[in-house]
Amino acid sequence: MELTREALGKTFEPSTVVDAAAKFFARHTELAPPANAKLNNALVVSVALRGAALKPGQTVQAVLHVGFGDDAGDFAFTFAVPAAARR
Repeated sequence: MELTREALGKTFEPSTVVDAAAKFFARHTELAPPANAKLNNALVVSVALRGAALKPGQTVQAVLHVGFGDDAGDFAFTFAVPAAARR
């Protein structure tokens, strides 16, 4: 958010989509799990974080607060932007 605020002068709210796993993997075949994976009643949650352009090799840290009611917590992850980052 800091980079986006500095570069664009504003921040964006994440967008979240919940799909049935079969529907998600039908659209994103490159992400499909092994054929023997049990996906009965499974859901896929996709979160899009819009913001400033990221440079290849740049480190990104994201923290999502997820859960329901009192059963919520932070899910943090860090990754490096790949050399062939999509735009």
